[in-house]
Amino acid sequence: MLVKLSDICVVKKGEQIDTACLNSANKIAYLNGGVSISGYYTDYNTPGNTVTISEGGNAGFVNYMVDSFWAGCHCYRLLEATCNSKYLYYVLKHNQELIMELRTGAGIKNIKKTTLEKLEIKIHDDKEKQKKICYELEKIHNLICEKKALLEYFDSLIKSQFNEMFLKKFLKSNELVKLGSLCEIIIGLTYRPENVCNDGIIVLRSGNIQKNSIQTEFDIVKVQNIVIPLKKNVRMGDIIMCSRNGSPSLVGKSAILKKEYQNMTFGAFMSCIRSRTPYVLQSFFETDLFRQQLGGTQTSSVNQITSLMLANIDIFTVKEDEEFIFMNLVKQVDKLKFIVNSSVILLKNLLSVLKYLWW
Repeated sequence: MLVKLSDICVVKKGEQIDTACLNSANKIAYLNGGVSISGYYTDYNTPGNTVTISEGGNAGFVNYMVDSFWAGCHCYRLLEATCNSKYLYYVLKHNQELIMELRTGAGIKNIKKTTLEKLEIKIHDDKEKQKKICYELEKIHNLICEKKALLEYFDSLIKSQFNEMFLKKFLKSNELVKLGSLCEIIIGLTYRPENVCNDGIIVLRSGNIQKNSIQTEFDIVKVQNIVIPLKKNVRMGDIIMCSRNGSPSLVGKSAILKKEYQNMTFGAFMSCIRSRTPYVLQSFFETDLFRQQLGGTQTSSVNQITSLMLANIDIFTVKEDEEFIFMNLVKQVDKLKFIVNSSVILLKNLLSVLKYLWW
């Protein structure tokens, strides 16, 4: 049946607190307008098993809080639900994009309470049916969580092996060398707006590095009518790094090209690190050992890592047989991650199909 949200629950806005009182030593979660908790508080204003919708910030994001929590002033709580609360969460999560379209405002967009209350959703009025749907969806959701935990374990396996093989080297000052002695550092291509086109050579930018991997499915820029030096054409084994960005958190993120790419280069705010030991270097770039040496990347106008800064980074020597052993481990783990990722995609597709069948 089709109902308004206000017909099946009470939409109530959270309450402001002094965020200086938040402390990790506290026990109660504080949820405001984000996609996750913002800290821990000493008291709660909302019981557990409650659906929430962000009012501002990530306005429209649907969440479910199992334990009692404090809802901030940018968080709507859906109280006194006449249907199964977890079922209501799944229905609203299924309609999250529609809810986000309710946002208004010229600056930071938000969702008005009266607008949210008028939201129409389709639900089953049979509570046993609601429970059954929740049970089936929960099984799939738990499987997805297990697969994601496995992916995290694979990542930790690589980090553990890296530390076992190379951390002791880094701690020995007599074994340290400068990064510039192990690789060639190449600054990316400069191009003009008139060079951008629909057909041409792909230019990798910071948005094409996602979770230490190269993605070319979206956020693609192509250029033409420009001379590209041979060394700026990417090769398998190249590491592409974001060397300049307005956001400090993006500076230094990198990914290794694990296959051959045709007609592809990289932009001026990127660097290419080309070496005979790319797999070890890429893992090094993901460690605090590298990050701690990037102090001073923020200037008055832009955040950047210059070629000189990269060349002067302290690193350990890497033998070819060490690279070979480490590379094979990474490739084996990548195969396992591909299998697990494929199963996650299948489970998510199944979840979507079931939701459409039931709603």
